[in-house]
Amino acid sequence: MAGEHWKDALEGATDAFARFMARNGGWMAKLGAIAAAIVLLPILAIYMLPVVLGWFAPPLDTSKDLYSVNRPIAFTFLDANGHEVGHRGALVGDRLTLDDMPDYLPAAFIAMEDRNFYHHNGIDPRGLMRAMLTNIRARRVVAGGSTITQQTAKIVFTSQERTYSRKLSELVDAAALEKSLSKKQILELYLNRIYLGSGAYGVDGAARV
Repeated sequence: MAGEHWKDALEGATDAFARFMARNGGWMAKLGAIAAAIVLLPILAIYMLPVVLGWFAPPLDTSKDLYSVNRPIAFTFLDANGHEVGHRGALVGDRLTLDDMPDYLPAAFIAMEDRNFYHHNGIDPRGLMRAMLTNIRARRVVAGGSTITQQTAKIVFTSQERTYSRKLSELVDAAALEKSLSKKQILELYLNRIYLGSGAYGVDGAARV
């Protein structure tokens, strides 16, 4: 008897829902379409952002030495024989190529910072989506979803402040980097300019600490 009671109740609820949808299906469909648009349009915009920025971002002035732009002040003191005896200010390492580094070093940075480095054009839409959700939950900018290219753009061209205007500048500069440099050149610039603590900049600078 109890089973028949629940069966009858389920059939009644199903019939009631069917009648409700028959009477209100039009505006419910419209409401569903509006809700889908509200959710899907921002996602589509984020996924289209790298393409649009790639079209409109200006190429970099390749005559500039990006290893020197906005680099921290550093002084190295040499003795009469040309040997280093001390330094003041930041500890900036020598400029290295990927061939000068052990293979595991760039691979480790890619694994930690940007696993899709070789598969995007400087901006990772999935990373931006994760960062956006994190910022919405925190009600402030706490994450940026930055790729290695974006981090390089921030190091070379922009400040470290966490604002939406700075983030937009970073995205444009990242697109410009991808338009003007190869992945190898971007990775080399990143590894030679990144701050690694204790006043050291670049992987060679960190090795000297």
